[in-house]
Amino acid sequence: MLKKALDSFAAKISRRLEKSRFVKRSLKVSVERVIEGLYLLALLILLGGGVNAVLEGLRFKAPQSMIFPYSTAQSIGETVIYIFTLILGVAGVYFIYRGSRFTSSKRVSNFYLFVGVVGLLLALVIELYLFGYKRYG
Repeated sequence: MLKKALDSFAAKISRRLEKSRFVKRSLKVSVERVIEGLYLLALLILLGGGVNAVLEGLRFKAPQSMIFPYSTAQSIGETVIYIFTLILGVAGVYFIYRGSRFTSSKRVSNFYLFVGVVGLLLALVIELYLFGYKRYG
C-alpha cells in the first residue's frame, strides 16, 4: 500500500517535471532514484542507531566525548562511526561479490577479493573495538 502510494506520487511528480523545459535540460535524475536514495539514507540512519542517539544520547550532558562508555547511551559521533562501518562492510561484501564474478583478468578479480576482505575485516575490527569499549570502558 505504501509502495503504491509512493509510486503514484513519483509518477505524478515525474509527469510535472517532464513538462518543465528547465528540468529537461539541467536535471537528468529520475524521481524514483531520489526516493530510493532517501530510503537508503533513512535505513542507514536507523541501522546506525540514530534514534537511540537522539533519545538517549541527549540525556548525558557531562561527558563531552565522542563515544560514551555506557552501554545504554549512544552519541551522535558514535552513530556516524556506526554508519561508516556499515558502509565499509557493505562495500567489502560488494567487492567480494565483484571478485567472485568472471572478469577478463585474474589480477583484477584477486584485487577485488583482497579489497573486499580487507574492508570487511576493518569494519569488523572497528565494531568489535567499539563494543569492547562500551562494555569495559
